[in-house]
Amino acid sequence: GVFTPYAGIVFDVTRAVTAYVSYADIFQPTTVIDENAQVIDPATGINLETGLKIALFDDQMNISGAVFETKQDNVPQWVGILDDGRYYYRAVDGTKTRGYEIEVAGRIGPSWNLSGGFARSLPKDGQGQRWLVHIPTNTFKLYSSYRFDSGVLQGLTVGGNFRWQSEIENNNPQPRGLGLRYVQDAYGVLDLMAKYSVTPRVSAQLNVNNLFDKKYFTDVQLNGWYGEPRNAVLSVRFAY
Repeated sequence: GVFTPYAGIVFDVTRAVTAYVSYADIFQPTTVIDENAQVIDPATGINLETGLKIALFDDQMNISGAVFETKQDNVPQWVGILDDGRYYYRAVDGTKTRGYEIEVAGRIGPSWNLSGGFARSLPKDGQGQRWLVHIPTNTFKLYSSYRFDSGVLQGLTVGGNFRWQSEIENNNPQPRGLGLRYVQDAYGVLDLMAKYSVTPRVSAQLNVNNLFDKKYFTDVQLNGWYGEPRNAVLSVRFAY
């Protein structure tokens, strides 16, 4: 048995502003092996986080911000491939990840919804060097939709979703691995949506994903997969 405590404090600064701080122990078992084909011991550490949550427009819009720090030992890092074809890893001590995130979600008006956020995370190894470079340092997302409640466009809802991330790569030590380096530059993808309520029970929706047909890899660590190319989906829904 392993005891992993968690503690948190929440304080209402005002009716609309709440502050919090939290602490958590980390115990994360793994099934990966080292160069001697032995299973690596669980990663251990702590996570600290503090932030604010703000409610606006009579609680119709919520804004939150947080800063965090994670410290861990015995974190597996992929190294290469054994002679029998199995992947092997090494345990890294003294890793530290610091970052922050800002999120917004809610309604600007009776018919306008908005959500999105920005996050930045800087993981470093025991020597203070950047690692886990297959994970983007910065990410941004924004979704908005608007419903027309009157006029000739009544019953129509339009929306868009934009997501962006910074550069990623697979720059890991590979003494007996593939020895290849891949880099996916920063990229953004835009999706659009239009929905029309024909009757209270019947609606039709058109989704266009990856509008500008951006070509990108979703992962570059061990396997590279192309992101979904531009495509459109038309659906009709009946409610009864």
